[in-house]
Amino acid sequence: MAILFAEIDQQAANLKKARAVLSVLLDTMPGTGENEDLTWLISLAHGTVHDTIKALEAAVDADLQSRGKGAPAKP
Repeated sequence: MAILFAEIDQQAANLKKARAVLSVLLDTMPGTGENEDLTWLISLAHGTVHDTIKALEAAVDADLQSRGKGAPAKP
């Protein structure tokens, strides 16, 4: 299965934007008891987006390595 790199780059860029927005929300949200549940949910979403970005990058690296075109995979 061939990976469409333009599509992957666009998806990765969108995910990085979402991660940045979630980071801003986490950094600016007051740490009150009322916000505890929302902060937890935003933190969970941030972690999920971060993990998805890493998985996407790993898939691209693995595909490139299988074709002999990429740099060694990151640990």
